[in-house]
Amino acid sequence: MNAPFFVLTSDIDWASDACIADMAETVAGYDVRPVFMATGESAVLRRLHKEGRIELGIHPNFLAGSSHGATEKAVIEHMMSLYPDATTYRTHSFVENSHITLALRARGFTYDSNLGLHLQRNLQPLRHWSGLTRFPVFWEDDVYWRHNKGVYDLDAIWDDFMSPGLKVLSVHPVNFALNIPDAEGYAAIRSRIPSLTAEDIAKLRFKGPGTRDFVLKLVERLREQKIRVHTLAELYRDWNPWTASKPAGSGGRGEKISEADYQSYRGADATQRQQQLKAIFERRDATDRYATSRDYNMRELEIQGIGQGLPQGDILDLGCGNGYTLIALSKTHPGRRMVGVDYSENLIKGAKLLAEKEGATQPIEWVCADAITYVKNLPDKSVDGVITERFLINMPDDGVQRAIIRDIHRVLRPGGRLMMCEGSMEGFRGLNDLRVAVGLDPILERSADNPAAIRFEDKEIERFVTEEAGFRLLGKFGMSLYFTISRVLNPLLVAPQQPKFDAPINDLAGFVQSKQALDPGIGSSVVWLLERV
Repeated sequence: MNAPFFVLTSDIDWASDACIADMAETVAGYDVRPVFMATGESAVLRRLHKEGRIELGIHPNFLAGSSHGATEKAVIEHMMSLYPDATTYRTHSFVENSHITLALRARGFTYDSNLGLHLQRNLQPLRHWSGLTRFPVFWEDDVYWRHNKGVYDLDAIWDDFMSPGLKVLSVHPVNFALNIPDAEGYAAIRSRIPSLTAEDIAKLRFKGPGTRDFVLKLVERLREQKIRVHTLAELYRDWNPWTASKPAGSGGRGEKISEADYQSYRGADATQRQQQLKAIFERRDATDRYATSRDYNMRELEIQGIGQGLPQGDILDLGCGNGYTLIALSKTHPGRRMVGVDYSENLIKGAKLLAEKEGATQPIEWVCADAITYVKNLPDKSVDGVITERFLINMPDDGVQRAIIRDIHRVLRPGGRLMMCEGSMEGFRGLNDLRVAVGLDPILERSADNPAAIRFEDKEIERFVTEEAGFRLLGKFGMSLYFTISRVLNPLLVAPQQPKFDAPINDLAGFVQSKQALDPGIGSSVVWLLERV
């Protein structure tokens, strides 16, 4: 986590419904949805949960003499009978042992906030041995009293609150409602806590600095600085390194290939591999711009690099996917006849819909056909420009790759250009060398997430295209700055979380790279600009 992530939680203990309502309604005015850990029956909690205004957890009491039950099992059964829809928990006094944890896990809980680590910076979600994800408490009101009796200076600890990591706050409703400043103030009112009314709260609320004042100053400042307060459920879903879901709206590009499918691909022959890849593309959301690449910033930079060498005349995109590259280029490079070819019916249907949706500025012809066969059957010297964008990298072997390059040369007119956006081993190794140097694991050359990655050895492919295939190398574009930030700096900042393609730092990296020279060397995505001699 490279920023503070705030959550407001509350252990109800035995606070009255008036105290609960006071806290819930007050923080709602600051756009805060709190997490209430229920201790006993509460009509207000049930109403707030039904209205979707809170996240609901339980606060079971496993101490001796507990009114919740005489055994651990009895305590859990009692709490679950009251609140069967609870999604999380924190035990009273943080009581815990292996039996309790496993019993709660067996009841379906997947995350908790059952550890106090007061004002510790860089807190991360913890992976408990039971399988639970744990979100430690950063600040608790009564713990703060012990260390800072009567002193409520937010500025003095503001840097702690703004440090990276989890910032789970634990605030008791009675301490909030009555603005209790210290343990003595709590002890003086303790016997009345379960029966306090709204009128009692108005009369008894402490007039000096206290818990309520401190919490409201904090959430007000967070709102001023546009820092959102989350729920534990949101953290578990979106920022948990073990269960984080794919980005919203990512469509097919969020899909990962199973290990079984990957192993099947590795053992298949050339024809079977192409069929397996086709089956993957048929499942994609073809109306998503980035259906064929999860890294949308990289995709935009690839299009920028391709556009730098695009000639006038007829442009052919082999393996065009859902056509987004041609659609984007039609807006920046008008006056060209464009044809996109792909063997996936799903992607070609998506290309037609996407062209209309995106407002392609000129007609584009979409052809559903095997691109290898299509180019093989074209007449000699019949097109002015050919695009391959991660098309050759998906071929079953380097022999097929080179045969396609020869066919492309044949169909290009003299002076025609091939914009070959494919995988560079030189850039791939350069990226991994940098990752290893800073303590990151190297990226696997092939994996279940990228099974068909047959990258080019740069010197060898450049020798082949110039000495054997009949091309002149006009330029070579890469994204070294973008890959350095997105694949090295971003992982370092968010560790131990897994970096995400839609991280804001990646968006900034893509923007900055788009304003600079596209230099190769770091990162495997490279555009070779080739001209038929």
